[in-house]
Amino acid sequence: FGTMLGKARAIALFHNWADQADIDILERVQGLSFFSLPEVEGLRRALQRSSEGSRRGGAYVTSKVWIDRCRIVSDYIDWHAGFGLAKLDRQDPSLREVRERLDDCREWLVDDLPTPVPSGREGLTEEAQVAVLRAIVPGSPNNPFEPRNQFRNFALVLCYYQLGLRLSESLVLKTPDLKLEGPTPIVLVERRADDPDDRRANQPLVKTKGRPLPVTKALALVLTQWVTEHRSDGDRYPGAKKHPYVFVSHFGTAL
Repeated sequence: FGTMLGKARAIALFHNWADQADIDILERVQGLSFFSLPEVEGLRRALQRSSEGSRRGGAYVTSKVWIDRCRIVSDYIDWHAGFGLAKLDRQDPSLREVRERLDDCREWLVDDLPTPVPSGREGLTEEAQVAVLRAIVPGSPNNPFEPRNQFRNFALVLCYYQLGLRLSESLVLKTPDLKLEGPTPIVLVERRADDPDDRRANQPLVKTKGRPLPVTKALALVLTQWVTEHRSDGDRYPGAKKHPYVFVSHFGTAL
């Protein structure tokens, strides 16, 4: 979904730019006229700007996002041009020239783009890991969470820390996915796109293949205590029994 949304946003920016420049995309591209170099430069600048309401808050997107947008629009132009090219006879002497103009237009879009800047994100140092693990223990004086949610967040952060889950993967766990009894407890990560149980407006998704993950006895104990003692408390988490998701909000809905 995220990939499709990013492509749709890039194409929408292309159409907005064309509309502001009074350019009919279908007429130009399927008519095999394409775009001049100054027009392409204007388009590239439009694709570099942040969308309104961007979470980053800056005027421009990262170099990686800009590169992706330019490549998406280049492919989109090529796709539209295919309809115009299909109308030409293979023996038409102008066919080669048209293809060269198309190649030029696409090359201008992606030429001389900056090298993506590495995010620089790294894992926490051992000292920072210890500080986090001490802070999330329920009742710790350094625990930043409300007392009512401290055990939930303790279980949630431990899942991320010990299992290496993506953010969304913990949020789609269901109670039947927790196989915590016996000598080898496991947690099952399952892909459930368009899950009818999930009423969230933006459903968290598992991006990789489903897989079983071995769980330490300590984490198994924490998860068992969370599900049987805390999540099941109707006063703290009303409505939690109406759905199978492991981690719930203070309303009892899926977190």
